[in-house]
Order: sequence, then structure tokens, then C-alpha cells
Amino acid sequence: MSVMEYIEPYLGPLGLAVGGETREALERWCGVMLADPLYPSVSKIREPEEIATKHVLDALAPLGTTAHLPCWKGADTILDIGTGGGFPAVPLAIALPNSRVYAMDAKGKAVDFVGRMKSGAGIGNLEPVLARAEELGRDPAFREKMDLVVTRAVASVRILLELCLPLVRVGGYLLLYKGPALQEELAEAGKAMQVLGVRVDAVRTFTFEPPLLPFTRGYVLIRKSAPVPAAYPRRNGVPASHPL
Repeated sequence: MSVMEYIEPYLGPLGLAVGGETREALERWCGVMLADPLYPSVSKIREPEEIATKHVLDALAPLGTTAHLPCWKGADTILDIGTGGGFPAVPLAIALPNSRVYAMDAKGKAVDFVGRMKSGAGIGNLEPVLARAEELGRDPAFREKMDLVVTRAVASVRILLELCLPLVRVGGYLLLYKGPALQEELAEAGKAMQVLGVRVDAVRTFTFEPPLLPFTRGYVLIRKSAPVPAAYPRRNGVPASHPL
């Protein structure tokens, strides 16, 4: 079966429209990805069905109308923090050809791999970035410049707030792909939200569960309403070792 055949049953319930060119591009990327000798170093997923659901469907699910997310409209610049092998950056770049999608990671092999996907699968709007989030958050070229920042399976919510919010423009959004422990992580993030200027009414959470997805995926969407204090993010490693 093709990648799209595996995820076809989920598209309708998610309200996810995937056109012919996008389908072809996703299939092409998956072929290039699996054929690349570096792939085993960035992902342990090998089964076609898991590649379809965990790499492709998981990345694209919040684009569907069922999620009703405002963050995609006008998202000309999207930054994926801790992209690893390009998840969710690469599927998002393919599905959103009018957006420039930056795939950032601190590991050179991950960024190299994403670069190979960009050239091998012809994804012109994908930009690999080698950096730490703390460094990028202090870089004038990126600080408070992104329309949307996304991240999946990188750290807890309170750590991600410090790493990601400095990169979001005022009026832009942060979308966290999280797991079943979403509410527990949010309960720990109260101080971080207060320090970083996150309004309670600017935070939205929701969860997709089977049969909508073949697994449980939680999301946190935050609209940024004020600049982050200049002291944040703190120096490399501090947000993770001493979270707010």
C-alpha cells in the first residue's frame, strides 16, 4: 500500500483535504527518506503503516478543519524546534507550499538529513537550520519573527515555553504537539506562563484520540499577545536544567 492509502480513512473525519500534487509530493518524500542511508540514524520507524501514521498523519492532523486552528492562516513563516528527521517540518512544508518552513535542530546529522530531503524530494520552501533554540531566540533574524512555531516530542511545556515563545512574533502562535500527559504538564507551567507574559485566555488545548487518530495526541495552542522579556531565553542548557 502507498503512504496515502494507509492514512486515507483518517482524512475525512479530520477534515483534512490533501490534493493530488501534495499526495504525490508526500509519497516522493517518503521514498527518498526510506532510501537514504542516514534514515536509521534519525528514526527507528521502518514499517510503512507506521511511517504513514507517525510521520505523515501525525504532522498534518492539526491542519484539518476538525481542529479549527487559526494559526495556519497567514503563517508565512513556520519554525519547527527540535525537528530531528524533519517531523513535523517536512510534511508541513509539503502541505503548505506558500509557507517558508524552517527545520531547526542542534544535531548536525539531523540538519544534514533534512537538507538531503530538501534536495532529494525537491522541497523548495524547506530551510534546515543548525542551532540551539536558546541561541536562535537571541538572534535578531529570528527573535519574535516567526508567524508560527511548532515542536513535537522535545520537552515539557514549561521548558518549551521559554525556548519557543521568544521566536514567535506578537500576534503569532505556538503549537505544541504533546502526549497524554498534557494536563499535568500544563499544571506545572503556570510560573513560566506568568513570567513569559502568556495570558490564560490565549491558551487552548485539545486532544485527538482513536478512532480520529490511531494514537492519542494532545495539543497546546498559544497566541502570543506581548513581547517576551529580554532576559529569555536564558543561556544554553539552563531552560532544561532549571525550568521556570
